[in-house]
Amino acid sequence: MLDLTAILFLVSISIVYAVYAITWLCWYIWKDKSGIVIVDTEYVLFSGGPKYIRNVMFLGIAISQLFSPCLLNEHFLSSGLSTIMMLVSRIAALGISVIFFNHLATLRFRNVEEYLLKRFDSRVLFILHLFNRMVGIYYLWHIYLYSYETFHLFNLTSSLEFMFVMIAFGSLSALGGMNVILVGCAILWFLETVGQSFLFSKAYPNMFSNTSIFTFRPDPCYSQYGLNYFLIILCQILSVQPAYALFQAANNTRQANIAMLVGILLLTTKTVLYACSANGLLDYANKHELHFRDSIHGQYNLSFEQPQLFRLRQHKPQKAEHVHTVANISFPHFFTIFSVFGCNTIAYYLLQTQTLAMHTYLHILPNWLRSGLISDGRELHLTFSCLYLFCAYLTVVFFVYPHHIIPPKLLHAVDYHLFKPFLSSMMSMPVISFVLLGPLCSDFWSIPAIIVSLSTFISGAIFVSQNNPEVDSCVDRWLPTFLFVPAFLASLLLSWILRAPRFLPNSLLFRHHMSLRRRPEKTRSLSILADGPIIRPTRSNFRIGGPS
Repeated sequence: MLDLTAILFLVSISIVYAVYAITWLCWYIWKDKSGIVIVDTEYVLFSGGPKYIRNVMFLGIAISQLFSPCLLNEHFLSSGLSTIMMLVSRIAALGISVIFFNHLATLRFRNVEEYLLKRFDSRVLFILHLFNRMVGIYYLWHIYLYSYETFHLFNLTSSLEFMFVMIAFGSLSALGGMNVILVGCAILWFLETVGQSFLFSKAYPNMFSNTSIFTFRPDPCYSQYGLNYFLIILCQILSVQPAYALFQAANNTRQANIAMLVGILLLTTKTVLYACSANGLLDYANKHELHFRDSIHGQYNLSFEQPQLFRLRQHKPQKAEHVHTVANISFPHFFTIFSVFGCNTIAYYLLQTQTLAMHTYLHILPNWLRSGLISDGRELHLTFSCLYLFCAYLTVVFFVYPHHIIPPKLLHAVDYHLFKPFLSSMMSMPVISFVLLGPLCSDFWSIPAIIVSLSTFISGAIFVSQNNPEVDSCVDRWLPTFLFVPAFLASLLLSWILRAPRFLPNSLLFRHHMSLRRRPEKTRSLSILADGPIIRPTRSNFRIGGPS
C-alpha cells in the first residue's frame, strides 16, 4: 500500500504532463482558427512539431529508451559477458542503422515501408515488413514481461497505481502525438535518473564485493560469441522500433546523427550504472539470505510475497488482511521502484504505441475510409488521437495487464535466455535480410526476396511449433544466426540465378534511386490525401520530416 506522499507524487507528475499536453493543444488549435493544413498536422503528429521540442537531447533520450523497458532486470538475469555483448550489439546495431537512416533521408523517404515499396515495387514484401513491425511489438512486450513476471522482478505490473499512471500518460500522449511524447520521455528520463542515483548509492557498499559482474565465462552454448544478439536488436531498430521516426524528427541530418550519438552515450551510461547496481544488490541479497527479487525491497526491511503485498522481514507470517497496515511502502522505497522499473517502461510504452498508431494510419486504414474521415488538419488530428487511444488501451489490455493475472511458473535463472524464439519472431530474420540487401545489392529484386522470406519463415515456424519455450536449448540460442545466414546467402544466390528481366520497370532496381539523387527535381512523393504529386525541396533546404 502506498503512503499519501507517493500517491501525491504520481498525481503531480500526471498533472504536469497533462498541463503541457492540454496547453499545447489549445495553443495549436488557436494558432489557426480557419483550420490547419494536413501536411503541417502530419509532421507535428509523426515528427515532433516545434524545433525546441525536436532538439538533440530530447531525441537522444527517446532513442536510449527504445532498447529495453528495464535494463536493471536484464542484469539480474545475465552474466557479465552477456551484459557486455548486449551493449556492444546495441551500439553496433544502432551504428549500422544510422548509416541506413542517412541513406533513406538522402532519398527523402518518410519511413522504411515507403522505401520498400519504391525499391522492390512489391506489395508482398511491404505486407511482410508491416506484419513483422506489428507482431514484433507484441513479441517484445511478451519476452520482457514474461521474463520479469517469471522471476518476480517486475512487481510494478501488479500495482494498480502503476497501471493508472501508464494509462494516464498514454491518454495524454494521444493529444499531440510525437510532440507530446518527446516531452513525456524527457520527464520520465529525469525521474529515472534521480531514482537511479538513489539506487546506486544504496548498492554502492556491496558493489564490488560480488564477482558476478566480472564473470566473463560464456554460456554452455557459446551463443554470446555469435550474431544472435546483434541480429535481433538490428531487426528491432530497423523494422519494429520507431528509430527512423526519431531520426527523421531532427531539423537536419547533422542534428539527427548527433541525437543518435547522444542516445548511444546515454544508453552506455545507464547500462554501466545498472550493471554495477545489480551487482551490489545481488551481493546484499546473498549476505542476508534473500531471494534476488527482494534485493531492493530488503534495503527497506521488506520482502515481496504476492502482488501488491509486502511483508516486514522481522515479523512472523501474518494474515493477509493485516499485511497492508503493517507493511506500508514508504516514499523512498516507492520512488526507487517506480523510477527504476516504471519510468523507462512507460516511455517504452508511449513510443511503441506511437508506432502502432502511425503505421495503422499510414498503411492499414483503407484510402476510402481515410478520405471519408479527414478533410483538414483538425480531422486528421482527431482521427490520429482516436487511433492512438485505441492502440494504447489495446496494448495495456492484451500485452501488459494479463501478465500478472496468471503469473507463469517460477523458473530457475541460470543465464536466462531473454530472446526466446516464438512464432511472433520468426518473420524478423527474413525481413532484415531483404531490408539490408536492398541498398547493398543493386540487382536484388522482389521474386528472390519473396521466395527466401517465405521459406525461412515456414522453416522457423515449424521449429517453434515443435519447441517447448520453457526448455532452453542451444538451437534456441543460435536460431537467429541459423535463419539469417542461409536467408542472406540464398537471396544473393537466387538474385544471381534469377536475374530481373529487362522488361521490368526500373523501380525494381536500385539504379533508379541513384538517378533520382542526381535529379532532385524528379524526387516527389504523393500526399496521403492528395492525388497530385508534391514536389519536394532540394537537399540544401530540406528538413527531414517537415512539410514541403
